[in-house]
Amino acid sequence: MKNFLLLTLTFWCFFANAQLSQQFIRVHNVADLATLISITSPMSGQIVFVSDKSSIYQYDGNQWSSLGTFFEIIDGDSDTWIRVDDGSDNDVIEFTTGGQTNFEIDGALLRTPNSNQSTFIGNTGTLATNSVLIGEDVLQSGSGTDETVAIGYRAMQNATGGAGNTVLGAYSLRASGSGSNNNTAVGHSALRSNTVGDNNSALGVDALYSNTSGNNNTAAGYMALYSNTTGSNNIALGNQVLLTNTSGYQNIAIGDQVLKFNISGYQNIALGSYALESNTYGDGNIAIGSHALQSNTTRDGNIAIGSLALFSNTTGSDNVAIGRESLSSNTTAYYNVAVGAYSLLSNTGKHNVALGAESLFYNTTGDDNVAVGYDALGSNTTGVKNVAVGQGALTHITTKNNNIGIGHNAQVSVASNSNQVRIGNASIGQSSIQVDWSISSDLHWKDSVETLAYGLNLIKELRPVSYLRKGAFERKREIGFIAQELDVTLRKIGYHDQGFLTKTDSGYFEVRYNDFIGIAVNAIKEQQQTIEGQQQFLESQKKTNDNQQQIIEDLQKEMLEMKKRLAQLEDQIK
Repeated sequence: MKNFLLLTLTFWCFFANAQLSQQFIRVHNVADLATLISITSPMSGQIVFVSDKSSIYQYDGNQWSSLGTFFEIIDGDSDTWIRVDDGSDNDVIEFTTGGQTNFEIDGALLRTPNSNQSTFIGNTGTLATNSVLIGEDVLQSGSGTDETVAIGYRAMQNATGGAGNTVLGAYSLRASGSGSNNNTAVGHSALRSNTVGDNNSALGVDALYSNTSGNNNTAAGYMALYSNTTGSNNIALGNQVLLTNTSGYQNIAIGDQVLKFNISGYQNIALGSYALESNTYGDGNIAIGSHALQSNTTRDGNIAIGSLALFSNTTGSDNVAIGRESLSSNTTAYYNVAVGAYSLLSNTGKHNVALGAESLFYNTTGDDNVAVGYDALGSNTTGVKNVAVGQGALTHITTKNNNIGIGHNAQVSVASNSNQVRIGNASIGQSSIQVDWSISSDLHWKDSVETLAYGLNLIKELRPVSYLRKGAFERKREIGFIAQELDVTLRKIGYHDQGFLTKTDSGYFEVRYNDFIGIAVNAIKEQQQTIEGQQQFLESQKKTNDNQQQIIEDLQKEMLEMKKRLAQLEDQIK
């Protein structure tokens, strides 16, 4: 048997014009006998084909002897042989065992002319059709197996059927059943447990190791989709990707240990090392970036794009984090949106929107905040319902609520107060609006209503001025008061609980001018009362004058009458 194998190897090398190392038989062609004789130190048993003689020569240790144009090695019962050319100059090397020709070498072709149209190398099953089987214990039960390539120790060992499978690696697709079709397994134990799953691709040691009936999965990497049994339509690329997934489906995981502990979560997308690593049952999550959504376990609908985005999230749902470390501290909160590096970095609150790098950076439990712009609401921790639009807007707010700041570095007057609005920063020189503002004035919003005690007593103390505003782009005069003078006036008249003159955290005065409407109205009313009093007095004086005039006229009439009577008396006396 050893000699037979050696001769088989010899003819193989002869066909390929190969030259073995020094300790083996040399096989090659020479042009003529002169060249043959000139071979230095030929080895006993060496075989050479001489071209011009079209004959084979063998060296017996002393001389070269012709073996003729037809060469055959055959066993005693004439059912096993190696034949070089069949005598008709067809240039074919034929290998036959037990009466069955298993291999033929014809020119550059190696043919396996068995009835199954298959190639078997090693201790393999022989019932597969249109297949290539190479290795020990390969497809031993392969009845009905068709169009299969199985290479490796015990590859597809227990397969009973199936078609279109390609297997490369020891123990790969070992348990394949009769309904397992069109699978590709490359790597030790890849798809080892698959029985009826179809259209799976496993590339890597232990990839899709436990799969039994899952279909249309793609796993590339060490132990990728290792525990998958029935899950289908998953894509896993990388080391231990989707390692514990059993029944989860339609997941896409690419990167080292991505979605590693997923069990039944489905329709997740994770790209980047450790992305969604801890997810077990969460569905519909998207994690793109190293460690994105790494701690998420059971909740759904999160989107994290960027390294460490939503890193600590465990059971929070429906959050959106785009940017490095955005929402990275969020654990259980939901419905947050963070776009920009480090946005909502410390957040554990809900319903927040942060657009811009480091926006809402320190927010912890604050809810319902909106921050747009770099560092907007960057210092807020527990404040709720704040709105900041503009770079650095409302950065002084920490714990207060319902403040609005619009504009670059727009800050409300007092950071320790709630319910304030600031539009623009200190550099704004003009503001305009298409229509007048409507200011709420319903009694519903008011309590402790008192009749205003100030009017003329305040107005007559004021000094109206015109002035040019610093920083205004148009040098036109404005009208108003000097806040410091107004402060002195208010102190002078004892008006201490007013709210229209305030001072900011920066130490600058602000005046709410619309409050002067009420004061002016009061002053006008006081003046009107004075005018009406004077009018009444004048009318009273007029009546008195009229009465006196009538008395005078009556007296004048009486005097005339008396004069007449006197004249008559005088006439009578005469």
